[in-house]
Amino acid sequence: MRRLFATWALAALVFFSGTSSPAADAAPAVSDESRLIRLESKVDAINDRLAGIEKRMDRLDQRMDRIEQRIDRLEESLRTDMNSHFDRLNDLLIGLCSIFGLLVVALFGFVLWDRRSMLRPLESDMRRLATSPPRARRASWTRRSTPYEPGHNRINNWLPSSSA
Repeated sequence: MRRLFATWALAALVFFSGTSSPAADAAPAVSDESRLIRLESKVDAINDRLAGIEKRMDRLDQRMDRIEQRIDRLEESLRTDMNSHFDRLNDLLIGLCSIFGLLVVALFGFVLWDRRSMLRPLESDMRRLATSPPRARRASWTRRSTPYEPGHNRINNWLPSSSA
């Protein structure tokens, strides 16, 4: 049994001592160093690519800023053009409304003037009739000829003469 114990102890010592030794960790093997060098070179290449991408992004940002400034200038010029166009349109509408209003006022003035000029002869006839005696009133109405009577001077010009 002692022998069995000694064999197991020796096997355990060999097994556990070979897996981790402080001397092996202190000095890496050549293959580990080459791996680290390749890894560092890959990281440097990735950093260079990222720096290039950042430069391109900065150039794109500057380009976008220039495009945005151009668009702002175009918007401003369009806005001023549209404002001037609307101002001219507004002036035109005000002028047309003024002309229309003037025409309406002139029409009302003409209607009132025409009505007064038509009422004056009627008013004078009414005054004359009101001041004249009743018999004279009847005589004045009967003396007046209508345009359709043969003795009326307008109709005599175009009626055929009855002497033929």
